[in-house]
Amino acid sequence: MQTFSSLSRRQWLAGAATALISAPSIARAGVGVWGEAPVVRTPHGTVRGASVNGALRFLGIPYGNAPGRFERCVPAEWSGIRDALAFGPMSPQATGPREYTVPASEACQVLNIYTPALDGKPRPVMFWLHGGGFQSGSSSTDRFDGTGLAIAHDVVVVTINHRLGALSALRLDHIDPRFADAGRVGMLDIIDALGWVQRSIGAFGGDPGRVMIFGQSGGGGKVMTMLAMPEACRLFHSAVIQSGTMRQTSVTLEEGEETTAKLMAALSLGARDIDGLRAVPLERLLAAQAKLMEVRVQGLRPWSAVIDGRALPEQPFGAHAPACSAHIPIMVGSTTEEHRPFNLRRPELFSLDAAGARAELLPILGERTDAALAAYRAARPGASETDLYFALSADEMYWSNSLRVAELASKRQAPVYSFRFAFDPDRATRGAKPSPGAGHGSELAYIFRQIPATASPAARQVSELMSGAWASLARTGDPNVKGRPQWRPYDVADRRTMVFDTVTKETPDAYRAERRWWEERR
Repeated sequence: MQTFSSLSRRQWLAGAATALISAPSIARAGVGVWGEAPVVRTPHGTVRGASVNGALRFLGIPYGNAPGRFERCVPAEWSGIRDALAFGPMSPQATGPREYTVPASEACQVLNIYTPALDGKPRPVMFWLHGGGFQSGSSSTDRFDGTGLAIAHDVVVVTINHRLGALSALRLDHIDPRFADAGRVGMLDIIDALGWVQRSIGAFGGDPGRVMIFGQSGGGGKVMTMLAMPEACRLFHSAVIQSGTMRQTSVTLEEGEETTAKLMAALSLGARDIDGLRAVPLERLLAAQAKLMEVRVQGLRPWSAVIDGRALPEQPFGAHAPACSAHIPIMVGSTTEEHRPFNLRRPELFSLDAAGARAELLPILGERTDAALAAYRAARPGASETDLYFALSADEMYWSNSLRVAELASKRQAPVYSFRFAFDPDRATRGAKPSPGAGHGSELAYIFRQIPATASPAARQVSELMSGAWASLARTGDPNVKGRPQWRPYDVADRRTMVFDTVTKETPDAYRAERRWWEERR
């Protein structure tokens, strides 16, 4: 069985030894009860949580405080016993889902912990980064409740909030060197939360020597960014990138400067008026941010971290895999029908003819459209035009880039494992009706163990296999679980990929014809 690299194994042993040595003192002095409520003392203060559905959870714990807008956090500290019974604030955001019921605040540096027990046992830590394209989203929602995952696999789940949008990634160092971190403070929030985990998670039953970061969509892009930041690479030991392998997850200094100039102009501020920018009411700042998003800077996401050659030395997985994370095992993959959930309000897309599929793909593929459709029709005889459209649109943005990252990572010291999520519980009955299919984010309920009790045996099996593989990577650096389908590392010789579907299996060079078509056009 593949395990951590030698460097990572030494780190694991050191972390495990530290946790075991300190466990008795934690049990005596750091953990207790207040009535029926669990109480934990951390280096930063004491928190009181709750027992819910068989697990202990601690919500809304602050891990940092920013001295001011666009500044890096300092560790949060408090006196007395702090209630950790409700979600903390999410980052202010101009766009995104409206499912959240918590308030937004610039003081959004909070985390949530779900643990099976406070018994001093060092468990793997699964550290979740939410999606939202670096500008929206939140972990302050039951959608990312880690209770089921924690109990099923005896792990500690941590979810966090951090700054997003302009508050996270506006470049200012070219105006005032005092704000050298401004272009990356949202990513530095994540690093600060990982540092908090290193110092504190042992008191919650977690092992600081076995921390896995994982994220989906924009959260996957954040995982890629962490894998390229030397300060972050010392704080975790494995990683999963889910539908987040954008070709460019970060922006250059020049692009960051251009975004800043446009935001200043949208706010009617002088080009160098940082004091004015820091004093702008939050609502005006978010409105200006939304205006900029109407026309993305050079087609990029302007609120990705700025590459500075120091904290973020280079584009993550640009020409090569980042050196600082060469020892870290990773998994990378996507779903087969990423865009179906985004189009549920366009029923016409679910009954396309050949002309309709071509018209929808032209804005995405341009002059490559006809060749792409011909290649996919040959590879998928009998597929509907709707299915071809959703397959091509997903593969252009997600699958082709996932393979590129897997290939780059396969040249490193540590292994990389490739996966594809293809399971659709309604495939047999969906017909031409709008349905999410194996769409963007559809795997999350299976990983977080949140499928309904009435789910089919096939759905429960997929959830067991996926959540088990993710937890195993956190535990050992290897997603293989005894008695489950073998999953070997990806390499360019046979390109093994685990396809999660009604029948889950490792497939050599899955979707070979489609892969070769994209490869020839890189």
